[in-house]
Amino acid sequence: MAYKSAVLGFSFLVYSFETYIQYRQHKKLSEKHVPTALSQIVTQETFDKSQSYGRDRSLFLFVSSAYSQLQTAVILGFDLLPALWSSSAHVVSRVFVYVSRIRFGDNTPALTTALTSSPFADPAAVPEIATSLAFTGAFIIANQILSAPLSYYSTFVVEKRHGFNKSTFGTWIGDQVKTLLLAAGLGGPVLAAALWIVQKSGRQFYFYLWGFLLLFQLSMMHIYPNFIQPLFNTLTPLSPTTSLHAKIRALAERASFPMDKVFVVDGSRRSAHSNAYMYGFGNNKRIVLFDTLVEKADEEEVIAVLAHEIGHWKRNHVPVLLTIQQINMFLVFYTFSHFAHHPPLFASFNFPAPTNSTSYPTLIAFLLFSFVLGPWDSVAGLLLNLLSRKNEFEADAYAKSLREGEQLRGALVKLHIENLGNLNPDKWYSTYHYSHPPLVERLEALDKTD
Repeated sequence: MAYKSAVLGFSFLVYSFETYIQYRQHKKLSEKHVPTALSQIVTQETFDKSQSYGRDRSLFLFVSSAYSQLQTAVILGFDLLPALWSSSAHVVSRVFVYVSRIRFGDNTPALTTALTSSPFADPAAVPEIATSLAFTGAFIIANQILSAPLSYYSTFVVEKRHGFNKSTFGTWIGDQVKTLLLAAGLGGPVLAAALWIVQKSGRQFYFYLWGFLLLFQLSMMHIYPNFIQPLFNTLTPLSPTTSLHAKIRALAERASFPMDKVFVVDGSRRSAHSNAYMYGFGNNKRIVLFDTLVEKADEEEVIAVLAHEIGHWKRNHVPVLLTIQQINMFLVFYTFSHFAHHPPLFASFNFPAPTNSTSYPTLIAFLLFSFVLGPWDSVAGLLLNLLSRKNEFEADAYAKSLREGEQLRGALVKLHIENLGNLNPDKWYSTYHYSHPPLVERLEALDKTD
């Protein structure tokens, strides 16, 4: 089967469809009149600002999606992945030789022994995990460099033009560097461990790999907010003596929510957009409020937003979503186990047959398999968005059951206005892309929910 041709063909098909619905949305963003359902709560001036912001973001998405599609076509069409894999093996080998010469000196018996006894001295025999780490590092750095111009434009042109960007160039550069360091310091060991598991566990590797990544994801629920997020933001405990903290505590008691602490995060350091979320296991739930939310919404509206977030916990949305994701991941790994040693897949992407081992590199096998899995990824993404929107309606309904419906209504409108959210979405576009229902649909549901 011509896997590469099928992958390229499908990628262009998806790009064409997404460009079409983006065009539909762009036309909606050119409309001048406030939608009838919002005419009593949104001014013409606010609507115009929202439309202007939406058009700028839409134009940016036209460019960024075309750029991304061009990258995919060039990488696959010019066989850059096989070239990068080969180059990675050569680099690892050269580094080993260079370090050995520094360690043992030139033309010494110890150097000769090191170079003749180690597989690292021969690019064709470099251990798979070492080459995989070098390949991944080079791929991430290249992607970071290629995406930097678009990231810069989005942050310092589009977002700044509409008053949202609060980040400095130094902060932006620092974020890029921290991201790379985290990828190396955390992602590298995890990747090495995953590849080792595949190598050592035979044909049933999919079960052990799934179990390992499940444990990693669960541990990240603790590691990220406590150790990684503080590298980018400052979380300040909300004083227990404030009226807002007292109201949050009262809400938690009403909902039997096991609240531990409340933090305010300095989201305004980078953006004027606002949000709130929760994290933690068991009886150690913690609430995080963006400082922009605290500043823009009154306390009753903040409480309503948190009632909505508690609704997600009350309806078990996170465990259900996690379960679905784990089932999907297990099935993906199981299916991958049938492609991991499939010569036609590698040949289609012009990877040479292995010479010094009995199998193809696992990382490359999964990368190529992920390309082939593209159609399922598109379907799964749409299904997850449908589930997410259902969950949002349920969380809104729960907030209303706590008699926070009117306050939530006001908060949704205010936050949409403050964030210049899309007030006039195209139906196809919102169905395909949105994980949250459009504002009009949420307001209508709040009006009907009892």
